[in-house]
Amino acid sequence: MLIEKWFPTFIAQDALPNVSLINEQLAVLAYKIKESDSTVTQWRCNTYSSIKVDIKEHKSDCMEYLLSQIVERVFSFAEKVEPITSNTKIECTGVWFNIAERTQYQEIHSHIGDHFSVVYYVQAGKDCGDIVFHDTKSFLCGNSFAKELPTCAYKAREGNLLVFKSETLHQVMPNDSEKDRISVALNFKLVG
Repeated sequence: MLIEKWFPTFIAQDALPNVSLINEQLAVLAYKIKESDSTVTQWRCNTYSSIKVDIKEHKSDCMEYLLSQIVERVFSFAEKVEPITSNTKIECTGVWFNIAERTQYQEIHSHIGDHFSVVYYVQAGKDCGDIVFHDTKSFLCGNSFAKELPTCAYKAREGNLLVFKSETLHQVMPNDSEKDRISVALNFKLVG
């Protein structure tokens, strides 16, 4: 797993091996949830988010496998960037799908209240929108002009995941491809 330090914050990037079949199953699940979810997005961007749906209730082998792989990587990341003890556990506090059709994006936001957040790419076409991380400290110190904040960007790639501190401001650029961008987002807390 590659861990890079930005702003200063840490962002880990990793690729899960042999996930084509799992990603196909996750995409089917994502669309199934979207079709049955009557929630209207709170975002201007119109990207679908299943944040109000408890994905943990949709038991599936593909989701169980994905969660096990992600928890392992979040714990490894936490060991490197936070003081933790042998009693420390990782608790998943939220899991949801995001589906961005052509031109859809995600505004600048963070996941305050949790320790770590993850994005995993289930489906990603060429030019489907980079995830861009912003220097949260500059923003909080009054520099509210997003174009002036230091940033770093990661391309969306199927099977890739990013782990970062939940307080880190981030956004997803518009999907300029014909293929929907589908990701799984997760939040985690350290307990114990």
